[in-house]
Amino acid sequence: MERASLPSGDHDDWLASRYIYAASVIIERRSEDGPLRNDSGQKRIPRQVFQYWNDPAPPPEVVDIMNSWSSLPGVKHVRFDSERASSFLRETFGADHERAFHLANNIAEGADLLRLCYLRHHGGLYVDADDRLYGDLDALILDDVGMVCFREPFNILANNVIAAVPEHPAIVLASEMAVEALLARDNENTWSKTGPGMLSRAVASYLASATPTEPADKVAILPNYILRRQVQIHIQLPHKKTRGYWNAANTTGVDMSPFFTSVSSQTAMS
Repeated sequence: MERASLPSGDHDDWLASRYIYAASVIIERRSEDGPLRNDSGQKRIPRQVFQYWNDPAPPPEVVDIMNSWSSLPGVKHVRFDSERASSFLRETFGADHERAFHLANNIAEGADLLRLCYLRHHGGLYVDADDRLYGDLDALILDDVGMVCFREPFNILANNVIAAVPEHPAIVLASEMAVEALLARDNENTWSKTGPGMLSRAVASYLASATPTEPADKVAILPNYILRRQVQIHIQLPHKKTRGYWNAANTTGVDMSPFFTSVSSQTAMS
């Protein structure tokens, strides 16, 4: 086994970066059970929202949902399309990042990479185009932490809503993992290669290898119900019912097969 060739010691970060089961154990251990206090007034995460739609003119129903974020007073709202995304990646990170974006197997993989790179450079809150805000934005941007993410079933991190300071170490790691996978033309599915599976592995690896002491380095992993109190997520829009939708064959919207395969392997080995 790969681990047998490593020197003695704790290799939780190495395991978490490669195996979703190992990552889920760390995420469960580091997660909060409920809301965190948010009254210190020391917000590190910028109050700005970033969203993506590959075409310059999103459908009216998507624009309507995005308006729930773009109309917030005092909050900067930025939306990229594929052309602007390509330029941003080339000008900010270089040719390899732009090439990785264009090597994506579907729109979702490119969007996964872009959100991580944008948060890495600018910080703020990334939100999927099918998530509508109906509550309080500031409930999602906590005080005295550098990153906020939300835990889905089986201790997997959602990547539809992520908040972070610029250059947060976990976001940097996740962006590098996504670029590496895309450039290598990994044959994993989107969920594992650039999506929630990869984000879970990156954040868990960071948490296993570091003990954040500065507020800007800390990660708050919150239960998904806290997100749902403020945001209507994964709204069923017409484009999701077309054969061109990247996840059209998956009726759940979340591909958990890599996780179940890992769990089965762990059970068989025990």
